[in-house]
Amino acid sequence: MNTRESRSACAARQFLAVELILLLVVAGLTAHQLLVAPIVGIADNGDYTRVMNPLGLAHVGTSYEDTVFLWIQPRYQVVTSDTSLLLPSAELLLAGIARGLDAVFSRDGFFDLRLLGAVHLVFYLSAVWLLLRAARSLQLPARVVVWTGVLLATTDVAYVAYLNSFYSEPASLIFAIALVGIGLGLVRAQAPNRAATCAYFICAALLVTTKPQNYALALPLAGLPLVLLVSRRWQRLARLVVPLAFVLVLLWGFLFVSLPDLLRFPARWNGVFYGLLIDSPSPSEDLQALGLEPDLARWIGTPGIKMDGDWIAPPIMEAAARYGFLDVAVFYLRHPGRLVHIASLCAKQTFVWRYRGIGNYTRESGKPPASHAPSYLGWSDMQQRLFPRNLWFLVAFFIAFAIVSLWELRQGLDTPAGSTALLSLTLATMTTMAFAVVVLAGGIEDTVVDLFMFRVLFDVCLLIALAWVATRFARLLPVGATRSSFVTSTE
Repeated sequence: MNTRESRSACAARQFLAVELILLLVVAGLTAHQLLVAPIVGIADNGDYTRVMNPLGLAHVGTSYEDTVFLWIQPRYQVVTSDTSLLLPSAELLLAGIARGLDAVFSRDGFFDLRLLGAVHLVFYLSAVWLLLRAARSLQLPARVVVWTGVLLATTDVAYVAYLNSFYSEPASLIFAIALVGIGLGLVRAQAPNRAATCAYFICAALLVTTKPQNYALALPLAGLPLVLLVSRRWQRLARLVVPLAFVLVLLWGFLFVSLPDLLRFPARWNGVFYGLLIDSPSPSEDLQALGLEPDLARWIGTPGIKMDGDWIAPPIMEAAARYGFLDVAVFYLRHPGRLVHIASLCAKQTFVWRYRGIGNYTRESGKPPASHAPSYLGWSDMQQRLFPRNLWFLVAFFIAFAIVSLWELRQGLDTPAGSTALLSLTLATMTTMAFAVVVLAGGIEDTVVDLFMFRVLFDVCLLIALAWVATRFARLLPVGATRSSFVTSTE
């Protein structure tokens, strides 16, 4: 082994040591929040049943204080499973593993929430490791950005608390991180292989099936490998990529068509009565444009999920059956000013990570009801303080992001820089779609919760942008030993 190869091997060992230490720190900080009293989680807002019912779990107690919003429950009753309203979700796979382990080892008839947190944590750390491994192909400045981002973001309570919950967000978070890692490794590989390509499509399918808000993400995820077939490196995989991409698109269509009306219609309702009609100068005309009666304007601002205490239920199922999401999209195309207004209202919640009325602690912790756990390293707090929560900041960020990505794409898909730029554009498209879905199918009702996937993907885009800036800055350093030791290019 010559001197250059020896130095390269030594550097590789050093980088591996950094990755392992970083993973251990992430594991320690997340495990402390999830498993050590007072444990941290996200209290139920009413959505737990989508995962709990099919797995045969129920809250202990029936009162408002014991079941929703104020505290997380550390233990759950084991009951007969109810699949009458089964919604396919990748979260059922993860929670199902925890439920199976509980069936083997538990003897008291109760399910411990920490077991679910531990299962989520194992998959979470595996996804983080995939991302760290994929980052090895980047130049050192970009790797430093990824390392820093992983340390700050993946240990933040805004991410971690969801792992101790029965929401669909844990699966969304885990498979989103894993997908970025697998995708980055694929686009930068000198010879992409069949196993990694299959892993990409499996992870994409799991992310898409996690919850209805993610269904549309199948389209850009299927499009990425199809566009890569233009590259000589990918052409030999065409017989694998084309059918898998087609299956992914079919999966999107199947999930969308089979979505139960009990979920589809409230989403349509919120998109109009808690979105499109908010601050409307002419609600009656807008309702008529959607084929609805003008007197329905009295329901503006009424959420699609009936709250306790309402003396009369809004006509959600009857009214929402008469228009679709496409009708709402067409209305916004004809009235772009209204689209900007509603999008601006949603944008005010983009960097608000935690819902004010939902607690992070158990009642036994002694914390006040609906208390929020602090962030260890302040990632979510920093975003909420520093980033403007308005639509024009988001527009400016993604326009600049797209321009830079297209500039790098000019190098061609046969280069690591060009294929990485295509991955960046795909992720930016997914982030934009995640925001658009909230505007069309949620309006401003529960925006903080609904924008979770957007915030996760925005963090990915933010790290990509910072990595690009760091790499460009490093290239401005004087040529010599200092620069050559800091910038190690694989391109």
